[in-house]
Amino acid sequence: MLRLLDVKKYYKKNKAVDGISFEIQKGEIFGLVGANGAGKSTTISMLTTMSKPDSGDILYQGKSIVKNPKLIREHLGYVPQDIALYLSLSGRDNLVFWGNAYHVPKKY
Repeated sequence: MLRLLDVKKYYKKNKAVDGISFEIQKGEIFGLVGANGAGKSTTISMLTTMSKPDSGDILYQGKSIVKNPKLIREHLGYVPQDIALYLSLSGRDNLVFWGNAYHVPKKY
């Protein structure tokens, strides 16, 4: 289970995410929908441990990924809006490269 608890993120004085809380159960398919500027990308950035919330917590299986980001990196899939592939590498080589960058076990 993945759980956000009153998560907030600011960029200088601007509120990007203002106290979001929700839960995703094992086996659920999840989508985050909202208007431009609503904080979707910032929320995803925090879920993927690319940025830290200013307050609140994010729990994966009851443990904080804010304090220990490695807990979730092997278990989370994310397709970014912008292309993050190296065109000089094959599809498989890109998967291996990014898998190694995030310490995904070779068994996958």
